[in-house]
Amino acid sequence: MTISKFTFTFICCCLMTLQTFANIHSDEPITFEELPLSAQTFIQDNFAHFTVTRASYNTQICERCYEVHLSDNTTLQFDEIGNWTTIEREDAEVPTSMIAEEIKTFVNEKYPGTAIYKIEKEVSQTKVVLSNKEELVFDANYKVTNFDDNASSLPFE
Repeated sequence: MTISKFTFTFICCCLMTLQTFANIHSDEPITFEELPLSAQTFIQDNFAHFTVTRASYNTQICERCYEVHLSDNTTLQFDEIGNWTTIEREDAEVPTSMIAEEIKTFVNEKYPGTAIYKIEKEVSQTKVVLSNKEELVFDANYKVTNFDDNASSLPFE
């Protein structure tokens, strides 16, 4: 029994496609000590009064990151070298030291009495979710580029 070149190539392509889709999202549990040193230091300096309940290394298409869950339901995400990218708290304010002055000033002036419950840093923008569930997007110069005053949930996904 012989397999034609076309059939063999087709089977190989199918197997590679399946392997690619199997690796689109991987969530591998890790220990605190396996986090990059800068991520460990960030947690110890800013969230020392909470314990790490889960840490994982995530691989997604074109992105690798670490995710850490703390005992107060705070979720932290770090890039591959340990720089924080997301801080999400359920019913508590993101530490103000993590928020750019321009964003703090804008929120205090335009939304008095609200707190920032989530912040997500990207290369060209910063997203925040306020305690009233409103989402704001700031560009690299901290100018507001988008409002969503009827945000239904905290995640930006």
